[in-house]
Amino acid sequence: MQVLSELALVLDAAQRWSEAMRVYEAAIKLAPSDAVSLNNDAFLIAEHGGDLDQALTRAQRATQLLPNYPEVADTLGWIYLKKNLSDQRLISSRGTWRGNRTLPPTVITWAWRGTKGR
Repeated sequence: MQVLSELALVLDAAQRWSEAMRVYEAAIKLAPSDAVSLNNDAFLIAEHGGDLDQALTRAQRATQLLPNYPEVADTLGWIYLKKNLSDQRLISSRGTWRGNRTLPPTVITWAWRGTKGR
């Protein structure tokens, strides 16, 4: 599983996103609780025209597994924004921010930007 995750990272860095997503899919099938693969795949799906509902499901699962990681919260927040669910995103990100006050409030900032002008 670790090998697959690292291969997917290499493919992502080479901008071979569809291949990276297929490799993440294989890694997730082997280890459904691999939060890093879930998070990275969710981000790639959201960024490269994939199914945002699938991306959201993966990001939410990654957030359950790694609730205090800002990178995971940021992916979830980005997907909320892309789905125009910024109010939900703000609520979700507040919990993550409270869990680790030494980290910057990236997701809260994004949520605020997403709700401006409403």
